Amino acid sequence: MILLFTEADPGPNYAKIMGEYKFMEEAKLPISVHMIQKPKPDEAMKSVNKLDKKGNLSELEVVQYGYLFYEKFRGLFVDTLISQKERNRSRDFFLNRISKDAFKVVEVELNFIYEVLFTKFPVVYVRIGAISLVFSLATVCLAIVLFIIKSKTNYSKVDVPITYGLLFGALILDLGALFMHLLSDRTIIALWKSPYVERDKSLKARIATLLLTPQTKSTIRVISKSHPTLKRIDQPQCYKLKVQRRWSETISTFNLIYYSSHPNWKPWQNIFDKLGLSEFLDGIFYVKSVRISPDLKDFIFHELKLLSELVNDMDTARDVISARGDRVLRIEEGWSRLLKYVIRVDYDESLILWHISTEICYNVELHNKRHVQV
Repeated sequence: MILLFTEADPGPNYAKIMGEYKFMEEAKLPISVHMIQKPKPDEAMKSVNKLDKKGNLSELEVVQYGYLFYEKFRGLFVDTLISQKERNRSRDFFLNRISKDAFKVVEVELNFIYEVLFTKFPVVYVRIGAISLVFSLATVCLAIVLFIIKSKTNYSKVDVPITYGLLFGALILDLGALFMHLLSDRTIIALWKSPYVERDKSLKARIATLLLTPQTKSTIRVISKSHPTLKRIDQPQCYKLKVQRRWSETISTFNLIYYSSHPNWKPWQNIFDKLGLSEFLDGIFYVKSVRISPDLKDFIFHELKLLSELVNDMDTARDVISARGDRVLRIEEGWSRLLKYVIRVDYDESLILWHISTEICYNVELHNKRHVQV
């Protein structure tokens, strides 16, 4: 009967509770421990999960859900613990998504995080920031009007065009900042924050949809070679790229074998080292950007969903997070003999080792496929 019971999960507050217990015990304070029955699942959380949309998401809903998860999980950057309810809710949400919508929601969430950490957008979007933006634009317009109507007989012919250039340059910068402010995701959230409120034909809904138009309708078609992970090799693929995107949709690749077999000329390398330009130039000559294909996104999301469906408790979650590639070797028949090269070596050594071996295997397979086609 004991084997039927799983190991007790202390929960995320266990360390805090035991710390307080030890402190009170050392202080000789009266303390006692009482076992209480685990409460039933929160009905409010259940109702919220039911409200999550099950089908494809519109662009407005993508921004709303992205901001919702940003508010819930931004505390992770300051080591704040997330409740089990929030983790389960996030997992249930993404299990009901397709890869396209899931990547969009994460893009919006990461965009909000980037704005908080690396830009001044959080300052601009408060009341004082909006007032400062409008005041700056108004003062520049006023300065242009005053300079136009002012007599310029006392100015030289060179100073007048330079002044016009500076004033209109400032106007363009302020107008650009204003348009970026209006077309940003935060403006849409200010108009329509909650994804659980039913959309209607109100003015707010129309404005929010209109502001999303540049991100959804402004597209260009680009013909590109397929990504190495696509099913058919060297088949031209047609991508529909957005003019205004939240990220480049590319990843930087570095081939360690090519870097080692094609070093810079030694005298030049010594000069670059002394000038401190080695890393900068290596990033130009040896790092290449590769576009992420829709097939690769589908593959990544499918694998993540499979892993997420396996996680039912914290122990399984820790095993999945700490995995270093051994899960694939255990599943695939005949590959268990390679486990020692994953488990029994340091992580950085294992990473470089498998980087080299994967590159060699890929190029051998690619060469054989091309040879068969010829």
